Amino acid sequence: MSKKLILSIDGGGALGVGPAQYLAQLEREYGPLGESAIAGTSTGGLLTLLRAIGMSWVEIEVFFNKGVEQVFHPTNLLWRENPWDPKWMSDGIEALCHDVFGERKCKDVEIPFFVTASNMTTGTTKVFDTTDDTYLYDVALCTSAAPTFFVARVVNGTVFVDGGLWANNPSNVALTSSKKKLGIQFQDQVCLSMATGGNYWVDPKLSEHELKLQLVTPLINYMLHGTEEGPAYQAAAILDDNYYRVGPNDGNHDFEMDDLSILPQFKALWATEYTNHGDATKLLLAQTK
Repeated sequence: MSKKLILSIDGGGALGVGPAQYLAQLEREYGPLGESAIAGTSTGGLLTLLRAIGMSWVEIEVFFNKGVEQVFHPTNLLWRENPWDPKWMSDGIEALCHDVFGERKCKDVEIPFFVTASNMTTGTTKVFDTTDDTYLYDVALCTSAAPTFFVARVVNGTVFVDGGLWANNPSNVALTSSKKKLGIQFQDQVCLSMATGGNYWVDPKLSEHELKLQLVTPLINYMLHGTEEGPAYQAAAILDDNYYRVGPNDGNHDFEMDDLSILPQFKALWATEYTNHGDATKLLLAQTK
């Protein structure tokens, strides 16, 4: 019996162009991937929702490359003068999400999805899926509301921010939700997990006597790194060889998630990633035929 493809896409801001490029190239060579479910966080959540409404990966690649220019557009000086404001204004990403999703709600999709967010009202995790009576543009804005980068998203009085706080790699969400919500048992799943590339971690040279303030940046970086590496370890333990993770990592996180100037270099890195891993990815997908 053929297995079901579960796709998982990490968060990473503008670096989402990498997974979009890889999946578009895979679609060109392999044909439709036939996803049974898709999970995403932050930029991966946006990619997930675009695919869920029926856009092809080739169409998504084109859309996303144009969209990052709209999302990370230069902000006005008055906005940047207030140190308490997020780094980026939300008008660009809000307009983008309203334009592409319109009045569609979670039930109005072609492919089941699981998109992560963080509920800051109750201090709990949130996974949006097709059972939620929520507009897709709200889901996209909730999962993308990265603290310090964009303002939080309020939906029906509840404050949401980026799901990357607890699941920047949503592989576990993808596997367990597909089992619980869709009845796809682990032995019937294959999971393609898409990182966004790079490595957040830089050794901070800490000792046990470091001041609390000096721990702040390393702890944030560790959180981002840990919410990618931990789920990858666990998902691989569940599915073994049926879990395959793709994403370039040259040992340094030289690619900031909102720096558009590095995207040509970043895309070249992903082209090499496809050269190195495209065939292995196709073998994984072959199990679903």
